[in-house]
Amino acid sequence: MNILVITDFFPHPFRPHEGIFVWEQVKELSKRHTIAVISPRMAYPPFRRYKTYRFPVRKIPGKEHKNGVPVFRPLYRQIPLVGEWFMPHWFFLKLLILVSKEGLAVDLIQAHWAYRAGWWAVLLGRLLRKPVIITVHGSDVNYWLDEPVKKKRIRWALRHASGVIFISRKLADKVKSAKLKLRKQIIISNGIPSEKMRRSFANKNQVHPLKQIVFVGNLLPVKGADILLDALHHLKMQESGWCAVIGGDGPEREVLEQQSAALGLTLKVKFLGRLTNPEVLALLQTADVLVIPSRNEGGPLILLEALGNGKTVASFDVGNVAEVLHSPNLGYVVKERTPEALAEAIQKALKQPVNPALAKKEAAKYLLENTVKQIETFYSIKLSKGENV
Repeated sequence: MNILVITDFFPHPFRPHEGIFVWEQVKELSKRHTIAVISPRMAYPPFRRYKTYRFPVRKIPGKEHKNGVPVFRPLYRQIPLVGEWFMPHWFFLKLLILVSKEGLAVDLIQAHWAYRAGWWAVLLGRLLRKPVIITVHGSDVNYWLDEPVKKKRIRWALRHASGVIFISRKLADKVKSAKLKLRKQIIISNGIPSEKMRRSFANKNQVHPLKQIVFVGNLLPVKGADILLDALHHLKMQESGWCAVIGGDGPEREVLEQQSAALGLTLKVKFLGRLTNPEVLALLQTADVLVIPSRNEGGPLILLEALGNGKTVASFDVGNVAEVLHSPNLGYVVKERTPEALAEAIQKALKQPVNPALAKKEAAKYLLENTVKQIETFYSIKLSKGENV
């Protein structure tokens, strides 16, 4: 079928890991379907509050082909305070013109995130009389249901979508608690390509022959690297036979390096900067413990990649972590979100690692090929019923 994917986050040259799970899913779907992707280039004003999100959008191509999949990136200008009232409408007109101008054939629209992508998708689906599936990833309902304008549009989009996919039960329960009636819903986790569990990657970044604690992610406040550093400071007081590696880059890096020095962790913690996907996997293969200290997540792929490599994970109870690590034998889920509790979990993980075979077996349940088959089945149900939005 012809599937139009609309997504708020998608990899681009300045953030190659942003929305990588959407791209992995698109690649797998494109083996059997014709896919086109629309993902806006978000242009933020030069204000301090937007420092985390700004990048040179003009250097990102407005149209490109990735593995044969056309990716369109119309410009979206974020205007503070009043912009949320009218800019999404203005962008929808640009989206509508783009679909018509490019002659995109559409049998089904798949939106990633309920807002803004889901809202645009439902508007477009109503005009084209095509079914719309929205995948809820986390930030859309975890944050924006508290903002009046966004809340109203999220509720409308989810209520009028042909079907809604939640990547975790926790997200489905959150929407249920908001008393939203959905036409059809299903829980399907993000998946990882089998090659990320089966290939061997050479690691050039191993920093010390000690037990290695690893963090991988964008250095943004939401990822909680600052909490990890505080936890490592507590761990330093109790244990000595470890080192830590922080893989990733972002606007918080300088502040985090200063924090590391202030806590006396300079000789214990190494910042590697931005890593390629093979470098991430190589780092995982030499890790003893992967730590996920995030303040918020949907379904972190790094969790599945770590399990797929037989590694032990210590994580706060965010997103679908507790659903994946549903047994104490699979990893350490930290309910209390404090550095002290996280340090205790890391210490346990170092002393009592999980059984690698058991971790790999659990990760195999989340192979991308299998999760995409579930998504295709959900698609076929909606198409076979001839449902429109």
